[in-house]
Amino acid sequence: MRDACIRTGVILVFLALTGLGCESRIDEANEEERLIGVKIYENERPLPALFEEWKALGINTVFARVELSTLDEFRALANAHDISLFLILPTFFKTSTESRIKSGTVRDSPAQVPRRTQ
Repeated sequence: MRDACIRTGVILVFLALTGLGCESRIDEANEEERLIGVKIYENERPLPALFEEWKALGINTVFARVELSTLDEFRALANAHDISLFLILPTFFKTSTESRIKSGTVRDSPAQVPRRTQ
């Protein structure tokens, strides 16, 4: 009898947990607030066709390289299709250690300056 109660309890807990965890309901009230975006660095396609495709796919946000986002047509099409535009700025820029030392962006410490062999 005790084993049957334990099995029943385990089954009930399992069903409760899997039933709650597998729920895949979409909150339609927040669907318009979702950010669905693309990142683009270069484009060789006609811009109107590109924006039409994005709109058909449900894209509402674009992260674009500065060169693209400065094009009047690109900004106008983003605005016309109600697509938010954000810039991708070059944040990481790799330079050689010596040029960084000369420019003063790297301090002269043993951990940061390569040792010279003689």
